[in-house]
Amino acid sequence: QNELNAEEAETAGWRFTLQAPSYIPFMTYAESRELRYQMYEAYTTRASELGPNAGKWDNSRIMQDIIRLRHEKARLLGLPSYAELSLKTKMAESVDDVEDFLLDLASRSRSAAEIEWQQLGEFAASTDGITNLQAWDAGYYSEKLKQQTFSFSEEELRPYFPLNTVLKGLFEIVNRIYGMRVVAAERPE
Repeated sequence: QNELNAEEAETAGWRFTLQAPSYIPFMTYAESRELRYQMYEAYTTRASELGPNAGKWDNSRIMQDIIRLRHEKARLLGLPSYAELSLKTKMAESVDDVEDFLLDLASRSRSAAEIEWQQLGEFAASTDGITNLQAWDAGYYSEKLKQQTFSFSEEELRPYFPLNTVLKGLFEIVNRIYGMRVVAAERPE
């Protein structure tokens, strides 16, 4: 995929995008901390008034319009907020239930996350002398720590999980659990 992007752009080497199939491997394997920072900044500020393309594709006004229209829709249907409307088709019974669940989850996981972040920081410091671990370092050092701890990388697993085999297994599970059969759609010519 990335080679095609480079060819289409008529540039040599590799061209990465902010799409997940490109962004995630880049953040996981790119050795250059500066390039990881640039990619992270572009990703986290895309379509906003911030970052390297500040304002170029800013969709803040569109998002505000969507929020306003969603609120208006909920009010027309007699509900106080779009969150209440959204929950009508979901398992949670109220906005308060969702908020309570999220706050409980955060309180239960915070100490473990802090310990893991500290361990990752210590690993980055001992590996590359990084003393101020940042968000754009997390994927890279997590993968390196996993490789060191378990003596393998996710790339080493790839040959054992070819896409066709994984999909066949997934569809078999769907069939067993739900009694549904998944078949390929015919493509119009």
